Amino acid sequence: MKKIILIQLILFGLQLTSCAQKNEQSPMSRQIKQYENQPIYRLKIASSLSYVVTINGITTATKNQNAGDDRWFLINNCIPVSGKQDIEVTIFPRMNEKGTQHIPFFENNDFFELEIELTNLGKEPKIVYEYELPQMELGSKSSYKFKDSFKANVPYQLTNWNTGKELTKIDSTWLKNEVLASYKMLKSYFENQQGEQFVILVDNGMYNIAQSAYLDQLEYETMKTIKANFINEEPCVLEELDNYELVISANGKLVSLRRNDGYNMGEGVLRRKYIENGQEVVHIDDVVFYAPQTKSSATFPKLEVIMYQNLEKPFNP
Repeated sequence: MKKIILIQLILFGLQLTSCAQKNEQSPMSRQIKQYENQPIYRLKIASSLSYVVTINGITTATKNQNAGDDRWFLINNCIPVSGKQDIEVTIFPRMNEKGTQHIPFFENNDFFELEIELTNLGKEPKIVYEYELPQMELGSKSSYKFKDSFKANVPYQLTNWNTGKELTKIDSTWLKNEVLASYKMLKSYFENQQGEQFVILVDNGMYNIAQSAYLDQLEYETMKTIKANFINEEPCVLEELDNYELVISANGKLVSLRRNDGYNMGEGVLRRKYIENGQEVVHIDDVVFYAPQTKSSATFPKLEVIMYQNLEKPFNP
């Protein structure tokens, strides 16, 4: 099995060293607030299995390989406000020998352990939530799911997608077409070197990253500029939008397209393949949409990006 380089990239733009460093502030930029209290929540998972973990409806952690049992994921940008936070975990059996699909059933030596850890300005980490797969007969199951909640206390307030419109009450055909059209637009902006337009569409998600990671205003502006410059620098073709399903989460408040093919299951669909150190790698721009409440009486709401995350991993198992 190739070395796993699955990474959740918070300051994703800082790795793009070939991009110009412009820090001009966009007139549409939101203001980042500063806080002395800076709690950081992160998810630690140790497992021999595959899984998809969501926090408040946001896909936060995925694993579809047999290697790399221990993984960490920052989750602040999935916590919009203080209080109860929902967590949902779906666990799948190991992958087959080729690493392309899950084997039919669980095995006796499988394990899954999850912890949510709180750190704050150099203080000793504190475990605020933990879960271990119970000893039970899973041999006849092809997946196992559990839901729970934990409490978090954060100083910031992100745009709370839980206040958005109920998407399950909207015509499903319209919703799927609208979501697909939104992804196609982002893909077109990326491929046609329209970096500024791409960033405008995902700016809510970038703001959530910056505010929840306690960046300052300059770091937020730099993050956006680097991403736009990278897109503008040279033409880039993304993978085709395929092998996906429409997923509605967060009690009907979030919608996204998620891959449903074995090794890529649960991941986003905006994918760029490239060579790094002689290895084929895929970089994923993962976006999630919601429909903010408005006074408009329009039958169909306007969808907006509420979450923007990045993932990097080997292109092949």
